[in-house]
Amino acid sequence: MHSSPVPGSGGHDTTQYGERAETYLRLLAESALRQAAGADTDRVRRAAETLADAGVLTDQLAAEILTGLQLALRV
Repeated sequence: MHSSPVPGSGGHDTTQYGERAETYLRLLAESALRQAAGADTDRVRRAAETLADAGVLTDQLAAEILTGLQLALRV
């Protein structure tokens, strides 16, 4: 989405406000993604620990998967 002037704005330049609104919305979405990602990471970490404790996965494989997830979230 790109900001554009709002028709019928009474002569006010709304482009500046549109850009600010777009930036705000993108930052808000990024914040929500980070919060959701943090919760999912914890859930994945707990699952990895449980599976390793049960002997279904090795500790090394569980660690590799968690490391891969962390790298993906950083990207």
